Amino acid sequence: MQIDVELEVHWVRKYAAEIGVLLLVLGVVVLAVAVWSAARSTNSQTISQHPIISLWTGYVDVSKPWQSTGIAVKHDMTLIVNEYAVGCVRWASDVTDSRGVCVGPEGAPWTPLDLFKAYQSKTQLDDFPLPNANCGSLLMRIGGHVYSVGTYSSTMLKIAEDGNVEFAANIRQHYLSVASGKFHVEVKEWK
Repeated sequence: MQIDVELEVHWVRKYAAEIGVLLLVLGVVVLAVAVWSAARSTNSQTISQHPIISLWTGYVDVSKPWQSTGIAVKHDMTLIVNEYAVGCVRWASDVTDSRGVCVGPEGAPWTPLDLFKAYQSKTQLDDFPLPNANCGSLLMRIGGHVYSVGTYSSTMLKIAEDGNVEFAANIRQHYLSVASGKFHVEVKEWK
């Protein structure tokens, strides 16, 4: 009997540190899950306290210049723009074959400024609606401000001035006649 008690005491002494560390780690994991759960609940409540109102849903034809949505917005409004490529948006280019370049709302991986640096052609640069945004990307114009909103996801913007919401693709104006494709766009207000 005394040998059994000595073995149990020896076992407890031998593994006490490991058992303590295991219990400590388990406690930390439980605490982390509780904190994460509480933070997630708080974020959901914060977002849900701000109603989101759908203002416009439609298609932007990339073969046309600035297209009005018919909605007017005010300075300091916050808009959420969701966009989706429908099919393949193409435009002809001097540096590609006759099929042109195919992109989604995020545009090509180069900007008109990149083209300007490569080819030193000022007329090419001036022909784009927004030279520092990706070629072919979705643009939104309100008043005198042009925003690059093509990201394949939601874009949240604080509006700088009153005006009507218009959309276009960042394509050289003389390529509009050979451009094809549409972006499906949804505009919401985040209050």
